[in-house]
Amino acid sequence: MDGRVDIGADELRGPELVGLEIAGPNEILEETTAQYEAIALYGDGSSADVTSLTQWLVEPNEYADIDEPGLLIPEDMYEPVELTVYAHYAEGEYSAAASR
Repeated sequence: MDGRVDIGADELRGPELVGLEIAGPNEILEETTAQYEAIALYGDGSSADVTSLTQWLVEPNEYADIDEPGLLIPEDMYEPVELTVYAHYAEGEYSAAASR
């Protein structure tokens, strides 16, 4: 035996990314910020916080902005507005998206 160990590509790659979830508040009050998190879901049942690695978008964007670590910053709103938060995460050849 020469001391080498054969490792297949699947062992090096890790579990397959199968989904993405957005965690965070359903409602926010005027003049407050809200932190959202992106949770990557894997085929082996595990999960990981990928918030800082996720691309974020909020619509309609004239009422709020969301930065890369998932912090939602609302603009002045004079009436209740429904916003949708979008997240996209890519890992190697796999990618996943979610909205909330």
